Amino acid sequence: MPHFPTTDFSFIPKTCGARIGRPLGKFTLLAIALLLVATGCDDGQTTANPLPDAGTDVLDTTGTPEDGTTPDVAVDGTLDATLDGTLADTLLADTNVADLVTDGTTADTANPPADVQPDIPVTGSPIGGPCNTDADCADADGQCLTAPEFPNGYCRAGENCTTSPDNCPTGTECTPFTNGNNWCLLLCNTTSDCRSGYICDSWSQCWPGCEPGGCPAGQVCSSSSECVPDPNQTGVVGGPCATDADCGTGGQCLTAANGFPGGLCRGHQGCTESPDNCAAGQQCTPFTDNTTWCMDTCNTAADCRTGYACDSSWNECWPGCTAGSCATGEVCNTTTNECETAPCTANSCPTGQICSNQRCVLDIGTPPTGTHPVCTNLPPINCTGTAAYCGEIVPFDPDLGTGYWDYPINGETTSNQYRSYVRRDLMLLIKYAAAKVDCLAVGWPGNGGAVALGDMSEADGAIPGTSVGSPGHPAGTHVNGYDMDIGYFQVNTANNQLRPICDHMIGNVDQYHCTSTPYLLDVWRSALFAASLHDAVVGNQLQLRVMGVDGQAGVLFESAIDQLCAAGWYTGNACNASYRSLAYEVTDTGRGWYQFHHHHMHVSINGLTAGTSPMLYDNKCLTPGCQLIDPAQDLRWTLYPSPEREKRALPDRL
Repeated sequence: MPHFPTTDFSFIPKTCGARIGRPLGKFTLLAIALLLVATGCDDGQTTANPLPDAGTDVLDTTGTPEDGTTPDVAVDGTLDATLDGTLADTLLADTNVADLVTDGTTADTANPPADVQPDIPVTGSPIGGPCNTDADCADADGQCLTAPEFPNGYCRAGENCTTSPDNCPTGTECTPFTNGNNWCLLLCNTTSDCRSGYICDSWSQCWPGCEPGGCPAGQVCSSSSECVPDPNQTGVVGGPCATDADCGTGGQCLTAANGFPGGLCRGHQGCTESPDNCAAGQQCTPFTDNTTWCMDTCNTAADCRTGYACDSSWNECWPGCTAGSCATGEVCNTTTNECETAPCTANSCPTGQICSNQRCVLDIGTPPTGTHPVCTNLPPINCTGTAAYCGEIVPFDPDLGTGYWDYPINGETTSNQYRSYVRRDLMLLIKYAAAKVDCLAVGWPGNGGAVALGDMSEADGAIPGTSVGSPGHPAGTHVNGYDMDIGYFQVNTANNQLRPICDHMIGNVDQYHCTSTPYLLDVWRSALFAASLHDAVVGNQLQLRVMGVDGQAGVLFESAIDQLCAAGWYTGNACNASYRSLAYEVTDTGRGWYQFHHHHMHVSINGLTAGTSPMLYDNKCLTPGCQLIDPAQDLRWTLYPSPEREKRALPDRL
C-alpha cells in the first residue's frame, strides 16, 4: 500500500565516543559495538600507578615507617615505601579499593577519593562487569563492549556457547546474536540486580537502559529505555513553542497555525543524515523544501507529547491522535494517526446509509453487476525516466485516446490548445486511469463517453489564460503542469464535458456548488476513475496529492469506492479509506473545494519526489500549502461567471 517505510534502521559508526544512532535491537547494537572496539577507541585516560597487589590484604604486625617488608600494626591506608606487589596496605582486598587517581581503569591500593567510573577488579571483570578493553574481562575469551550505549563497558564471554543445553556459567545465559555467534550474558530478576546504567530487560538480562524517573533533569526515559530530552520541555527539539525564539539557537517553530498542536520545535538546520549528527533521541530528517532538520524520534505514542503520535514511517513524533484521544464514536487510525468514525456493523448505520468496508456510506444502490474484464493492455502508469524527463511540461498528446478526450475549452481552438500543457508523469497517470475505466466499465449505466479534460497549464508553466491577460485560477494552482481540471462522468448527457452535474442556483444567484443531489453524476465510473488515480506510488507515498470534488459529490464517491472494492471491481490502494487523497467540503472550511467543483474534478500530483520526506502542511487543499484564497481575488470567477454577476456588470459595460 502507499506508505512503504524506507528508513534504514542500521547503525552507522561515527567518530569514537560519538553517538552511533538511535537505539535499536540488541543484536544490531552489539555488532556495532564490536566494530568500535576493533577500531581501537579508548577513553583517553592514563592507567593508575602503582600496579595492583597480587596478594590478599593482611594486617601488619609491627610499626612504622612503611618499609615494604614489615606489615603495619594498624590499617592506615598508607602506600608501601616499596611497591612490591606482594604486601597490601589495607584490610580490604584490592578489588574493592578505590584508585589513587580517577582514571577508572585498574584498581590499585589507594584509598578514596573514588573514581568517576567503577574500579575494574584486579582479577578481571566477570560477565556483565565493567571494562575498557578485552584484557579487563576475566574470561580468556572475554570481549568488552565499549560503544557509548554500554556505560563503563560490558564484558561478555563464552563465544559459541550452546543454548540447549545452556553451557554458560551459573547466573548467565547463552544468547544468539545476528552475526551467527552465541555469547554468555548476565541474567537478572529485577533492575536492582544490574549495575548503574543497566536495566533488567524483557530477556531477563542486564542491558543498557533507563527506567521511568531514572533520567537526569530535563530528560525522560523513552519506550526504548533511553534517556532523551523531555518533549514537554520548552526549548528542546520536539518541545512546544509559539515562535522560533522558543526553540533555542538554530531552532525553528512549526506553529499551531500550520497544524502542529502547541507548536513543535525542530533544530539544527543543515544536519547530516549519514552519519547522523543529531543528538540522542533525535534524527536528521529531509524535508520537501530541500532542508534537513533534527526531529524528535519515537518508538511508540508514549514517547510523544499530547496531540502527537509516533509516525511509524519515520519513527518521529508528528501531529496525530493516539488510542483514547478521539471523540465518542471515533477511533484512532494508527496508519494515518487521524480520528475517524468507528467501524460499523450490519445494522448500526443511520437510515439511508449502509455498512460497506466497515464504514457507514450513503445507500446509492448496488454497484454494476457482470463479469469483471481482465485489463491486460493498460498504458504505463509510472514514468520511468529521469526527474527532468518525467517533470517536463509537454502538450497533452494525443488529444483523443483510449477513454479520454482533451477538447478545446475556455477560448482554445483545435489548432491552439494553449491551456493543455502538463507534466509528463501526470499525463501518464490520467491516460492509465481513463483506460482502466474504459476497460472495466463496459456496459455500465451512463453515457459511456470518454472522460473530458479541461484546464492544465500553459507551455511555460503559467496559469491557463496568463498569456492572454486573463489567468483563470488562484495563485499557486495550475502552475508547472501539476494540476488538471477534469469533467465528471455523467448520465443523461451526450458526453462528459465540463458542466454542472447538479442544481447550483438559489434564485438568480449562483452558489458555485451543488445545492441538490448531483443527478447528472455517473457515480460508478467517476468513483472508479478517482480510485484508479491512487494506483501510482512514488517513493513511499501516493503520486496523487489530492483529487477535489464538490461536497455533495464527495460523499457519493466515498460510498461508491467502498462498494466497488467490496464487489471486486477495484482492488487497489483506494480500498483503504485511510489512503484516499479524495477531498471535498460539505461546508466551506477554507480548503478550496467548496465552490467551483460542481462541474469538474480537480487533480494535483506530488511529482517524482513525493514520499521522500514528510509534508509540513495538510496536502489535501487546493493549494499545496493550504493558503487561504481571498474570494475577491479568486480568478475562477472569470471562468465561471454567474448570471447575477453578469447582470450587475452590464451597466458598467455600456
